Amino acid sequence: MKKMMGILIVFILTFTLSACNFSAHGELYDDEDKMMASGDTYSFLGMVELNDSIEFNRFSGIYTLKSFNVNGTLTIDLDMNITSGRFKVILVSDDDGIQELVEGINQVTLIDDRARLRIVGDDAKGSLNFSIETPSSL
Repeated sequence: MKKMMGILIVFILTFTLSACNFSAHGELYDDEDKMMASGDTYSFLGMVELNDSIEFNRFSGIYTLKSFNVNGTLTIDLDMNITSGRFKVILVSDDDGIQELVEGINQVTLIDDRARLRIVGDDAKGSLNFSIETPSSL
């Protein structure tokens, strides 16, 4: 009987823990003030970042991929493969605020502005490949 109770307790604990959210950082998904802030707040599980790509098994929070100063038209090409959770790519600039980017080619004109390419997730799984052309690289 004790062995059966032990197995039942382990089962209940396992079920309870698996039902918990991956990270409280998912609450940041709709928080524009946090998206504008200079610091990153995130949790990754199984993340690999190489040059202009990132892959993750689980991601919640706000993470900056690139920062740069821009004067002119910025071209950002995004290839997203998100299989679960909520995920978005944003461009944050001091003057223009937050611009949500779409898969494919995005063109944004900024004038003497600091910009940050950021990802925002709520228990997301997948990958992102991106390329950025700044006016100086054209």
